[in-house]
Amino acid sequence: LEYKALRPIINKRQSFVNDFSTNVYDIYAKGTYKINTKNKVSLLVFHSRDSYMFEMNEKDRNSFKWHNLIVNGQWDRQLPAGLGVRFNLTYNCFGNVQSQQVGEISWSDCASSNFIMHEFTGNVQFSKSLSKKTTSKFGVRVKYETFSQTGTQNDGMLQTTINGQMEWKEPDMYDIRLSGRLNVCLSQARRAPQVMVDPDISFMWRQYFGRTAGMEVTLDCVTQYYHTLEGIPMGTRSGNIDPTVVSYICEKEGKTAANAA
Repeated sequence: LEYKALRPIINKRQSFVNDFSTNVYDIYAKGTYKINTKNKVSLLVFHSRDSYMFEMNEKDRNSFKWHNLIVNGQWDRQLPAGLGVRFNLTYNCFGNVQSQQVGEISWSDCASSNFIMHEFTGNVQFSKSLSKKTTSKFGVRVKYETFSQTGTQNDGMLQTTINGQMEWKEPDMYDIRLSGRLNVCLSQARRAPQVMVDPDISFMWRQYFGRTAGMEVTLDCVTQYYHTLEGIPMGTRSGNIDPTVVSYICEKEGKTAANAA
């Protein structure tokens, strides 16, 4: 709508976008079934697709398409002695296609770039109430990602995270959380496989002053694994390994942030 309103104002002699069209949709569904008082399962499905097409004054036609599919299954179970466990499996598929048609060249022969990522995640989390004010959580998460782009083979990354958390909570008074994680990352780039081990720590203290005021202090020291995606088409996540640069190792960045509010 904004483009149609501004188009008459733009000098027609300038090269600009013509015949802009788009097709965007999102589909989301979630279901939960309570088997009994100790078991509950749920399933979530999300799918989205974005498609944009336009041509320039010189009749260059361009196409940009993105798609994302997420499927998540979860099982919550209460075990004896107040121990709870949550099993979680997730599949995530993300991809994009960018094409350019010049003159009379058909779409099948035009220049194009394809990128696709498959991500599989398994997570097991345990929780235990140690007292009325103290709760502990611990678990393991394993994530495997594969990447491929036009003209390249698959590369990927395997990451395992062991985590634990302690929480001390008094309603309307305070909420304190201390958590730690140990990350083990295996980058499977063909020419430079590597293994990295890094710890994380997070702290949160929330203090309440009655029912209308409060204060929160947080401290996070975390590590992220990535490869900068220079020259990759728009729509690609900046946290992925660049599959076209197989000679480079996966990068990592440590971040420390403190906040008070």
